[in-house]
Amino acid sequence: MVKRIYEIAEEYFNRVGNHERMNDLLANVDVMVTEDGRDILGTAKVPLTMLNFPRYQVDRIHFLNEDKILSLSQNFDLRKAGYIDIIPNPQKGSFDVCEGMGRVIAAQMCGREYVLANVHLSVGDDEIERYGAELFRGQYDEVRPMKAIHQHTAALVLNDPIVSVVDTLSRKYGVLISPTTKERRDGKVYLKSYLDALDIVKTNGPKGLEFAFKVIHHAGWDMETFGYSTYTMRTMKYIFQAYGEERKIVNIFGTLLRESSPTAFKERAHLAYPNRNYRVACVLYADDLLKERFGSRNRFAYVDNKISIVA
Repeated sequence: MVKRIYEIAEEYFNRVGNHERMNDLLANVDVMVTEDGRDILGTAKVPLTMLNFPRYQVDRIHFLNEDKILSLSQNFDLRKAGYIDIIPNPQKGSFDVCEGMGRVIAAQMCGREYVLANVHLSVGDDEIERYGAELFRGQYDEVRPMKAIHQHTAALVLNDPIVSVVDTLSRKYGVLISPTTKERRDGKVYLKSYLDALDIVKTNGPKGLEFAFKVIHHAGWDMETFGYSTYTMRTMKYIFQAYGEERKIVNIFGTLLRESSPTAFKERAHLAYPNRNYRVACVLYADDLLKERFGSRNRFAYVDNKISIVA
């Protein structure tokens, strides 16, 4: 399937269209923006056979997200796919695609004959390539990468089961979910490790996340700056897997952690395991604390750069 995606992309490079068809399409463009008496931007339904990938798109092939293109082709919806950006190229009788390569490929894969496009008009023949390259290169300049936490409310609207659990338990324990990356000093509790919370629910189920929140609360870390940080939550994930959800584990582990702050815990873990990544060190150090408390054996081993539970 990946090979098929690249084969389709190659078909669009240096494609020669049909001047008559191009002119007919331009005559029926729905003009949206004019400036100084000139039509500069319009919209149109454009046949895939009239589209061309210009040479400045060639490097883009190597960064295509095959999984996303395949998913888009399987669930293609013009209303959601949006408009690609194109420029008429009179020399080739086709339209240069400045932005929207993936959607063009997906449309062909699912048997579509056309896509919706923003048509950039009044671009001089000697400016077409440069204008298109500038548009292509700057397409993400004003867009920050969207992280999972930025999609939290949208996921709730869509009834995402994992996100719903995280939201419900966060509300239950008074933990706020906010996409801001700025340090908070308002006395409120924020979930700093949203992705880890999602991972805990995926891996350990709702009880796994509740275990994490209970231990953190019992330890008095819920009001600490790094109480819900990645290394804290990841430690909770593994301890739950190895020790279970019994109330005594929550109480004992929470009491052990109460003796230090999240930052101090991290520092002690690093001193105990100086050659390990701090996230790994925290898990192994927490295991040592519980081993000492119960007088038992270690439950974890770190082999081949992976933490595993010792049978």
